[in-house]
Amino acid sequence: MSSITAARGSVRYSHLVQRAAVLYCADSIPITAVSAYFIGTQLLDEGLAFALIPDNVNMAQADPLSGTTSATVVRTRRHHRSLHEELELIQTEKNSTVESFAAKKWSELFRLVLMLREPMLPESAYFWFGFQLFSSPGLLDDSPELWITRHDLYNIFNFAASSHVCSRVINQRIAQADHALPESVLNRSRIHYRHFCELQDHPILHQVLEPATPYTTYFIELMSPHIRHFLFQMRKFDKDRAKCRKFLSYYHAKTMRFVRISAEPTDALTDLLQCWSLWLDQVKYRRNARCTVLRAMDQAALRSRFDAFDRLRSHALKVVAATEIQVTTKDSKQPSPLRFLGALTTLQAVLTIQRLYRDRDQFHKFVKLAKLKSKHAIKIQRTYRKHKTKLVAKQTESDNQDYHRIEMEMKIMLQAAERARDDHRAAVMAYYDKLREDTEAIAAREIRKAKLESVAASKLERKATREAEWRAKIESRAQARRDKLLQVLLRPNSKDDDVLKAAFLVRLDVKYRQVKANYKATGIAMAANEMKDRAQHDVLLEEMEEERERARNEWRLLELQVAKQEQDDADTERRLEIERESMERFRAATCIQRGAKVYLARKVLQRKVEHAFEKVYDVATGQVVYLNTRTKGVCSKPTCLGTHDLPMANKWYICPDITGDVYYYNPKTMRMSWTKPDECTFCDGCSTKFAAVYCPNHMKGRSWAEVSSCILNVESQVLIQSNRRGPLDCYVQ
Repeated sequence: MSSITAARGSVRYSHLVQRAAVLYCADSIPITAVSAYFIGTQLLDEGLAFALIPDNVNMAQADPLSGTTSATVVRTRRHHRSLHEELELIQTEKNSTVESFAAKKWSELFRLVLMLREPMLPESAYFWFGFQLFSSPGLLDDSPELWITRHDLYNIFNFAASSHVCSRVINQRIAQADHALPESVLNRSRIHYRHFCELQDHPILHQVLEPATPYTTYFIELMSPHIRHFLFQMRKFDKDRAKCRKFLSYYHAKTMRFVRISAEPTDALTDLLQCWSLWLDQVKYRRNARCTVLRAMDQAALRSRFDAFDRLRSHALKVVAATEIQVTTKDSKQPSPLRFLGALTTLQAVLTIQRLYRDRDQFHKFVKLAKLKSKHAIKIQRTYRKHKTKLVAKQTESDNQDYHRIEMEMKIMLQAAERARDDHRAAVMAYYDKLREDTEAIAAREIRKAKLESVAASKLERKATREAEWRAKIESRAQARRDKLLQVLLRPNSKDDDVLKAAFLVRLDVKYRQVKANYKATGIAMAANEMKDRAQHDVLLEEMEEERERARNEWRLLELQVAKQEQDDADTERRLEIERESMERFRAATCIQRGAKVYLARKVLQRKVEHAFEKVYDVATGQVVYLNTRTKGVCSKPTCLGTHDLPMANKWYICPDITGDVYYYNPKTMRMSWTKPDECTFCDGCSTKFAAVYCPNHMKGRSWAEVSSCILNVESQVLIQSNRRGPLDCYVQ
């Protein structure tokens, strides 16, 4: 926790202890300032003393006179001391704003205890706790029907007001917020928590609870003048520290500027730098010495206070002891009625003892009669207990039968209900699975339909674009053909256009003859130039139509190529989709097969390990180990078992103790006994030394020969077990 957080804790605790100074436990017994100071100090030492110490500081190694290691501890001690000073101010302060001591109730004290134990909660949590206390005295309830009165609402907000001005400010804010609400809260006879929240969350009243600093609110500073004073001191301290840091940074920059003046300093500059370095060292030494002296003075003052308190306590004890000694001495020198009464009591006791000794015969008779009565009473009680036990056993048996009958009926009913529940769950799961599959199929169909529609729309759009382009291209080519033929006719003889011009002239001459023949047949007279123009116009139209037909043929071929390319693209996309789906199914099947193979291989390996290893208890080390039955080696748990473990045999081991004795231990049941348990049996014909040998004759579930092999193999078994685990390391069934 940083120093700022410590300051926040100190501010909150000083504020809460100030609240404790004006609270009273009951209507007739008030808490004085001294008792409030005592409660606050105890809570402070109990909760805050370790809350203010950072987690990374070791208090056992922190030296108050050392360097940076104890800086945080010294700062924490300073906050602790400042809190004690605040408590002393509260102890001597006279609060005249309390109107009636009897008006204070236990609910306010409970609110204070909550604040002292959890000081970092928001103010809304304290208000909710106060609302619960005032609305349900004696039992905290979270019911939404809780209500309080108008007087209780004012007490919740003003329970820790330090002055009449503070109460007046809070009450004015409450009245303004209530006046601004659509429906008044203070005029209600029963104010519920939702009405309380509406009034509290109104901006006029909520401004009081807004943070004034990163760690306090206006409400906290308004309630306690000590908090304002404490915050002023902390702000002043932070401001002074910032100024010092700014001066040190400026001083350091100025020093480094002198160092960077020249790469090869002169003698004068070297002397200046040495002098400057010595002066810096002196300043550092003086600062460290001053801090050390201040810490030493602080420790000495604190120690002197502790010594003064110890001397005062020892002096008080000595005074009390001297007074008791003087009173006892005076009583022994002067006769008093107490001494006479003591002697009289002693004499009466002696006479009573003598009278009892004389009447010992009657006492012996009385004792014998009492023993006889006790014997008969014991017999009667024993008979009655047997009868009572039989009745209780009979009743218990009857109750057990009824219990088992009811249990079986309940079990059958529960099984039927569980089956019905499972059937219902299966039906619901099947219905929702079918619904999900149908929904997914519909969504997939919609996606495919939208995709096909988008593809068709894009195809139509591209086709329309191509048609417009080709129409324009056809007309442009026909017009270009006409312009070219006209240019060829008007152009003089050119070797490049001789063939085209000759062909065009041939067609023109043929067309001219046809036109001339037509006009001659009809008997219409027309000039030769006009007939030539008509023939030229017709030939140009025919050439343009032929050019259009050639362009249309090219367009058809191109459309066929485009359609083929689109079909090839669609086929390729569908083939890739089919391959991707098949690859995904293949990968899923491969993963499932690999998982199944790994699981089966792990199971096979575990079975092999179960046959090859045995889980035993090693007495020498006191640990459970795994014995390899093939190599007779011992190791820890094999990693291939994973979470699975081998079962341990239910056997007893005889282990040595540090005292020289032996004890019996069963690692499976975790039982231990200093004597031989009843479950642990030895061979009857074996000696005590057989305790170091495993006895196979008593193993259950196996058949052995009738002749006992223990005596025959005792020496060899003792030698084997001694070499492997020790002279006392054995196990028996």
